[in-house]
Amino acid sequence: MKADSSGAGYAGDTYHEKIAALSVDALGIKHLLESDDVALSATNAVDGLVGQMLIAEKLLSDSDPLRMFGLSRYFGDSAYVFGSPSDSLKAQIEKLTALAAVILWIGFFSTLKDGLNSYVPRVGIGCGNLRIRVLDVDSRTHDLHMGSSMVEAHQIESAQLWVGGALPTEICDDSNRYWVEYSPPTAADYEGPRLCAVNWFQTAIDNADRYPLNKLVDDMSHHASQVRDEKAGLKWHNACEFARLMLEQSTP
Repeated sequence: MKADSSGAGYAGDTYHEKIAALSVDALGIKHLLESDDVALSATNAVDGLVGQMLIAEKLLSDSDPLRMFGLSRYFGDSAYVFGSPSDSLKAQIEKLTALAAVILWIGFFSTLKDGLNSYVPRVGIGCGNLRIRVLDVDSRTHDLHMGSSMVEAHQIESAQLWVGGALPTEICDDSNRYWVEYSPPTAADYEGPRLCAVNWFQTAIDNADRYPLNKLVDDMSHHASQVRDEKAGLKWHNACEFARLMLEQSTP
């Protein structure tokens, strides 16, 4: 057992030169800092996000969700999911894009149709390296994830000005039905790769029997008009524009 400068033991590193990463953020977390019980509210928000991700993974896999996505989920104030190194990079991206699309749709569904106090997510997908260090702290093991894949995924996620998701156009493949050539609204200072959108509306189409498409778009517009916070309202309005366009394109 080795030890680092903090005294924590570690068994060594696992390094992946190229892997896909999905960053998921529950929007509105910072407003919880104004609540009377910050810890409880923040915990509920993260628990809600984790629950949405587990439901999304289960919808995409008939067996153990982790068996499909392979490597790991990693939670903090945001959540990360990594592709499996046993998959090709193309397969990793396809699986994570599908997962991202379902996570986004579940956020809209649970907030608008079920009327739950849910947290709509924003997601970003990136590629790069990943180092996993297994630490032994107080007789417990902890996986520490570090790498450019996480940095790119987070930068793409945090730059977007909507409830939605994005990934670099250069890693998109025509066989992947969960992305679309649509430029996500981003912050003025964003200098990352050219982006396309995660097509969460495809999941809405696949589940139109649960939530009719016209009703979904109407409910999104109504919700956007009720949001008082200017920044949050802008994100909802931008998401509505995307949904309306996808609805128009899906109508014969």
